[in-house]
Amino acid sequence: RLLPDQPQEGLVAQVDDSRARALLSQNQPGKAEALSRGAVKVLVEGDELSLLAEALTTHGIALARLANYAKAQPTLEKAIRTAQSAGDMESSGVAALSLVEELKDHLPFPELLTYYRMAESELTRSQHPEILNRLGAAARMLLVRGSFKPADYVAALGQDDYTPLRSTQIPK
Repeated sequence: RLLPDQPQEGLVAQVDDSRARALLSQNQPGKAEALSRGAVKVLVEGDELSLLAEALTTHGIALARLANYAKAQPTLEKAIRTAQSAGDMESSGVAALSLVEELKDHLPFPELLTYYRMAESELTRSQHPEILNRLGAAARMLLVRGSFKPADYVAALGQDDYTPLRSTQIPK
């Protein structure tokens, strides 16, 4: 054993997840998917839920980049739930943010906004500038996205009544 309190398989799975993330950054989603799937398979047998959530996030991203959106979304949703079960709000927020980034062209606007708001609430105190930059980029993407209607905002925000402001009603 390399670490006294961790089984060898769990350590190998962590390394595989790190390698999969590196492969994603090198635009090799096929290899990343295989490595991350193996890491998830090992970590699901253990008790390290935060590590499992991170591996699920990596696997979900790889699936999305392979255009397997039908599997990517439930994988990323499982990552969110797993991280929340572990009390790891940052990993939950990263999984929600990844879902927005990777599935932005494949989910309805209200659903994206819900995941964004989840990510924002869990990541605003993050000490990682990269995560905060990603959160800002996701917010800008949602603001400029042209394929939504005002009713989408209403559904996403849970408001019953929506009356658009006229330019004369906007405070100066």
